[in-house]
Formats: sequence, structure tokens, C-alpha cells
Amino acid sequence: MSRDDGSDPREIFSKADKLELPRWSPDGRQIAFMAQMNGKPWRIYTISAAGGPIREASAGSDQQGAPMWSPDGKWLAYGNVECQESASCAIHRVNLTTGQEFVVPGSDGLASARWSPDGRYIAALHPEQHEVWLFDIARQEWQKLAGGVNGNDLSWAGDSQHLYASRPTGNHPAILRFSIADHSMETAADLSPFSKLSGQVITWFALAPDGSILFTHELSTWELYSMRYQER
Repeated sequence: MSRDDGSDPREIFSKADKLELPRWSPDGRQIAFMAQMNGKPWRIYTISAAGGPIREASAGSDQQGAPMWSPDGKWLAYGNVECQESASCAIHRVNLTTGQEFVVPGSDGLASARWSPDGRYIAALHPEQHEVWLFDIARQEWQKLAGGVNGNDLSWAGDSQHLYASRPTGNHPAILRFSIADHSMETAADLSPFSKLSGQVITWFALAPDGSILFTHELSTWELYSMRYQER
């Protein structure tokens, strides 16, 4: 953790074999994250932003993906990871008070759950069909928002009026913005210039509080060395 300018860095947890995608709680007091520990599957844990012991969000053995807080901080939503071969992809909700876990009705085959800031929707991806779907929580219904999305991440605008998705590969790589009102699409960020550079744009992206887009361009280098040696 650090300030947004990179100052005051400090470590609050480091005992996981692998750890990904930490998420702030709405009140800024807790962080939820997915981790693998001691050979266990990917599971979701929470920790105080000040550090201290971690808590597993729910009991079970399924492969839990990136957590997303409900606006009231009482629930987490997630999609299963590494689930396509076992046909176990689905969207889940976890009650953080009781630890109970519920499968969102009609969510078979979906992944990458993202709760809207106004609490009305849960967005998800259909990885096999490259589609974005919306779950209306009040009506308990899913509707298709868009197709042609080959990324694996989603991000809501702060006003819940637009949803962002990525198309990192193909002839026109971009981060896309979809209107919730009329399902129209526009390009929020053209990634084509980056595709011409060495390295690659990582599929993760996010929106900063001011609405600007954050993404990572990974540069990798490989070097070959020749060494002369003599046995002794």
C-alpha cells in the first residue's frame, strides 16, 4: 500500500503463495483479495487496511476469482476462475456477516463479477462467447449488454451509467465504454499505438476516481550470455 503518488509504501500482508486483485471496501477500512495459500485453491480473504490477521470470506473449495464489494460493504461478488474445463463457471455472492455463499440465478458460464456503484447491477463476462451480461438485482434477471469483448476485465464508471470492457487483441484493440441506458458502444481508449511497440498491454485495467483509465503496458527483455569456464 502507498499514497497515490507512490510515497509512504508499506506492506500489510505477504504470506500467500500467490495474491492478486486487491479491492478497497466502500468505507476504505478493509481490503478484499484473492490468494492461493498452502496449496489451497484460489480463495477470497479480507484484511484491515491497517494490517493484521486475514479472514477467509467464506467456507468452501471452489476457485474464487476477483472480489467486488457491494456498495453497502456487506457482500462480495465474484466469479470462479480456472472453471471452463470443469464447466463450473458461475457468479456468486458472499454474505460477509454470516459467511454464507449464494449462486446468482442464471449465471452458469459467466465470470468476472463487477457490482455497480449504485448497487442496481452485477456485470459479468461470458468468456466463451465474448459477451458482457448485466444482472438486474431488483428484477433478478440477466440481459446481454454487448458482444465482441475478448478481454477478461470490467470496470464501472462512478455514476453507474457506463460500463467499461476491454478488447486487447484483434485488429482494433481498445478499451470500450457501454451505455447502460441504450447499450451503445464507443471507444474509450485506443490501444492500437501500444500494439506497435514491444511488449504487450495486460488485460487488467481500472478506472481512477477521476474517471481516467489505468492500464499496464508490460515490457519484457530476453538476453543471451556466453560464458567461458574451466573445470578445477
